Amino acid sequence: KRLFMASLRLAFTLCKTVLVSLLLTSCANLNMNQNIKDAKNIESFSFRGRASISGDLIKNPGQGQLSWKQNKNEIDIILSAPLGQGQIEINYIEGTSAKLILDKQKTYYAETPDLLLQSVIGQDWPVTGLQNWVLGLPSYPSRSRVTRDFSSNQVLKIEEDGWVVEYMEWGNYKGYKLPKRFNIMRQSTK
Repeated sequence: KRLFMASLRLAFTLCKTVLVSLLLTSCANLNMNQNIKDAKNIESFSFRGRASISGDLIKNPGQGQLSWKQNKNEIDIILSAPLGQGQIEINYIEGTSAKLILDKQKTYYAETPDLLLQSVIGQDWPVTGLQNWVLGLPSYPSRSRVTRDFSSNQVLKIEEDGWVVEYMEWGNYKGYKLPKRFNIMRQSTK
């Protein structure tokens, strides 16, 4: 368990580099007969992704898995540490508290999943932002900076709350233009 917590702390330290490659694996409630649609209309989706951890101060780079299921205002996340050293399960319903289960044994609660991860593993991780960024959308449009490709109007980058999301690859899924791969960075974190 100590090795797992140390691994998670290592994975989320601000000195690290995290490359998150996310592949949307399924979306619910999508009508295939429409043209390219606005991702704001997607209420339910799931994806699985991989996080590669490396950087100047990382002695043991590795990879972890991320599984995300969102149904309207409910989010279920599973984060698996590198080399199968353990996992974190997070459940959050907007307007209620977030719950984190560590290795299916210990349960923690906080107001938001971001605060929960900060208090349990001691590191910042943008769960609130990620639920929109995976769709290519800013979480807070009024305080975000969005960079688009001039000719295609495709989102290239979102800057929000100190985080920078750079979109590397986009694809079509049931008529929706969605990110297939992107990097999330903050200061020396990538």
